[in-house]
Amino acid sequence: MKITYISASIIPSEKANSVNVLKMSNAFAQQDHKVTLIGTQGEKDSKDIFRGYHIENIFDVKLSKSGKLSAVYRLLLGAKYSRNADIIYTRWIAAAAFLIIFTNKQLIYEYHAPQSKGLSQVFESIVVKSKKVKRHVFITKALKDFFVNKYNVLENKDLKVLPDGADSVQNLNLKESKNIFDCIYVGSFQVGKGVDLVIEIANKMPKIKFAIVGGSKNEVEEKQKKAIHENISWYGHLPHSQTNEVLQKAKIALLPNQPKVLIGNQDIGKWTSPMKLFEYMANGKAILASDIDVLKEILNHEENCILVKYDDPEAWRESIERLLANKKLLERISSNGYQQLNEKYTWKSRAKQALEGIK
Repeated sequence: MKITYISASIIPSEKANSVNVLKMSNAFAQQDHKVTLIGTQGEKDSKDIFRGYHIENIFDVKLSKSGKLSAVYRLLLGAKYSRNADIIYTRWIAAAAFLIIFTNKQLIYEYHAPQSKGLSQVFESIVVKSKKVKRHVFITKALKDFFVNKYNVLENKDLKVLPDGADSVQNLNLKESKNIFDCIYVGSFQVGKGVDLVIEIANKMPKIKFAIVGGSKNEVEEKQKKAIHENISWYGHLPHSQTNEVLQKAKIALLPNQPKVLIGNQDIGKWTSPMKLFEYMANGKAILASDIDVLKEILNHEENCILVKYDDPEAWRESIERLLANKKLLERISSNGYQQLNEKYTWKSRAKQALEGIK
């Protein structure tokens, strides 16, 4: 099929959404579909997009100008490259509504959160009710349930729950990995992601070596002021292709999400599907995660993770000590997570399910 993926992502950028759309476009193309991805030109040189995101140069990327009219440019570019497409894939609500109103194209829409602003909520209603949307994809069951409760019309539509994913790290030898760090956190410093909890835990464990990957230069400098000891290695934001290299150096990966996670002014904590969770699994890390319902759609205590109360630093300290002291438990959790990623949560598997049955 000819697929046009119209995104609102800035490419390249430090945002997780750019990883999602590029990885999905790559996975569609790996299944012999002809793919064109639409986005907005980032500040960095776009020539190294494929290398920077560790993907193959097997699909087209068309980037609009940045600036005040970037959304308009992107919509026009998306319309241009949608003319000959068999299906439009998007997670950008404005593009979906625009195409529904002005074209006869079939769409697959991917939901990451409810819309929080007036016009966007109008667009959401258009997308939910349109017969042109052939499939509605939700990143968590919690998000799907929210939408079905809000819009009864969805009960009779084609709905799929597809969590985020990761590329499997091949030929991974879990028993022979050479660890420099005991614990690692990978992710943004946004409110609710839990980086402050990681620092608090590190302050309680001066002999344990931590790594924190993420954050802008200013964010890192601000957080460093909270660290009491010199047991944290601060990497700042790394290109996506380099993240696995650092992950391979740690024994335990931390996922300290809080119930309330803010992206801008919107709380996505109830239905988030953290990409770093799957990257931890893909790298065979023993995961220590917050005991939050939406995370338990993927995680099972003492099977593929250890779950800990999100607001109890002392419990996190005790769980880290337990995992470091119990090699069999650590290896079992690591192995199970890695196996489950390969069976269920690769980008390739996700893309295949997203298109399954669509003609």
